Amino acid sequence: MQARIHAIHHNCFCIAASGRMLVFDWPAPDQRPAEAATALTQLVTGQDAIAAFSHSHGDHCSADIRDILAVARSSRYILSDDVPDMVPELDLPGAAIPDPGDPPPAPGPWTRVDDGVSVSAMASNDLGAAFLIRLGGWRIYYGGDLAEWIWPEAGDAANAFTAEYFSAAIEHVRAFAPHIALTNCDPRLPGLSGAARFADAVRPACLVPMHSFGNTAHLPDFAQQVARPGMQVFAAARLGESCTITVDAPADAG
Repeated sequence: MQARIHAIHHNCFCIAASGRMLVFDWPAPDQRPAEAATALTQLVTGQDAIAAFSHSHGDHCSADIRDILAVARSSRYILSDDVPDMVPELDLPGAAIPDPGDPPPAPGPWTRVDDGVSVSAMASNDLGAAFLIRLGGWRIYYGGDLAEWIWPEAGDAANAFTAEYFSAAIEHVRAFAPHIALTNCDPRLPGLSGAARFADAVRPACLVPMHSFGNTAHLPDFAQQVARPGMQVFAAARLGESCTITVDAPADAG
């Protein structure tokens, strides 16, 4: 199986796989480069698109995705449960809104998105959810803002809780065994929001660090730090970069 991953900005990436174009966390106009809309329009034109929003923060969510997906052949949506309330324009009939599992951050039940596409949600330790996605034979993890938010000023108790929560999340993601995993690697935090710990534990075929706000100077060093045999790191530095990943098809594919 082959997929192609395209970088847009910050946490917005697109994945072309199994005849679909996944679009993750398209941000608001004031949170993205001016040329981003043109780039995304070119990617989704004529495609069967699925837009996923992990939560409603402006750097992750914008209702003008509906205008851009007007050029797609078809469009479907995956939403965290806060999005319809906080962004009413995305309160869309037929959208998949998966319930997170209990206790957090356990994955919730699988929710159908379309033929051959299903999603499970894990409650974020920020807002919204992370998504586990089955797409054809692909397994894809998209973290949204589920990350190791350890801020030096937060205090020992808060940071201990954050580390424990993220450790539990990592175990669930490792059990899912994603081929592609997108996780935050925020340069504002000394620990890069747990990206190296995630990479070492999960070891997907392709790791995509994100949540850089366009400040990607740290990514080459990060990619070198976490390099492991069998794990490709797509450390995208700018809008429009892409990479291809190839994995063996599951025995029951087709």
